[in-house]
Formats: sequence, structure tokens, C-alpha cells
Amino acid sequence: EIDNLYNAKQLIKNHKYVIIIWHDPGCPVCEHYLDTIKDMPNEFPQCVFALLNGDDYTDDKVFEPDGAPVTFFFKNGKLLKCTRSGCV
Repeated sequence: EIDNLYNAKQLIKNHKYVIIIWHDPGCPVCEHYLDTIKDMPNEFPQCVFALLNGDDYTDDKVFEPDGAPVTFFFKNGKLLKCTRSGCV
């Protein structure tokens, strides 16, 4: 779980492939999504997976989804894709 912007940036900077999932606790869609992908870290060991709890994340709006859950895909420090509308 990532709780601040510094930790998120360090993770992205220090690993080739990073997948960050923004979620909101109590969100039924988020809970279903997280349950569905729970085995992905084992299936893709070359990727680092991290969760961003929307309720706890209070830093600036680097991660600014228009809903939850949202998955951010990074390669070599650059955002490749965001899986929800409203993401740049």
C-alpha cells in the first residue's frame, strides 16, 4: 500500500514495470476487481504491484482518477496506460 507521493515516485523510479491500483475501501467494484487480480503478482513477477487507497492518499493530484478502481501502468518511469476514463 502506497500512502504518499514520495513513495509512489520512488517505486516508479526504482522498478522497470510498475502497476499501481487506485481503490476506495468499501467500494464493491474495487473489492471485486482486487479479488479478481489478486494472483497477478505471482503470474507477472517482473512487475511490481502496489495499491493506492483513495481514502488515505492525501498528496497532490499526480494520481487523479475520476472514479475507482483505476490501474496505472508504468514502464521505465513513464505512464503507459490508465484503465479508466478521465486519465491522461
